[in-house]
Amino acid sequence: MSSCASPAYKRQFYANTTFSGTPKKTDCDGAVGENWGTKAPASGLPKDNFGVRWTVTRDFGSGGPFTLPVAAQNGLRVDYANWTGAANVSFAYNPRTSASVDKVKPLTPTGPSVAYDKATGKAKPTWAKNQELDLSGYRVHRRLKGSTTRSKPATTTTTSYTDTTVPATGDTYYYEVA
Repeated sequence: MSSCASPAYKRQFYANTTFSGTPKKTDCDGAVGENWGTKAPASGLPKDNFGVRWTVTRDFGSGGPFTLPVAAQNGLRVDYANWTGAANVSFAYNPRTSASVDKVKPLTPTGPSVAYDKATGKAKPTWAKNQELDLSGYRVHRRLKGSTTRSKPATTTTTSYTDTTVPATGDTYYYEVA
């Protein structure tokens, strides 16, 4: 196994504390938070003198700020070694999203398109998922071509919206996603 889909960590188990040689087991782990006690962390590993490495490459969207007790750039690796006795480890990273800290403007959604169904009179704008870690949703506005007035926004957490209230006037409308 060479990689895991972000935000999952690739977890590698070593039968030594130097993280050398081929890992005895590799899998994907949703979070670093283990407590193996005095037992081996995986089949085929010793209960003492083992190592576990977690690696993740993550698209952080338009940037932080984040609270991380480590320094990282374009990836993160957590190494843990147990020499003897009880074994437990915990690690997490969380974006700092309060308005007083997060001054970074969210990324603009990409890949927008609109499909209009003449039979039903419905328009469906779609776009690509935004990579913001603290994204709470999208606002979709409609405006008449040539007008600067936008409709009251619809909100959604998905990457599409079905507009069932398009006026059947034959006019051209634009959709904006924020």
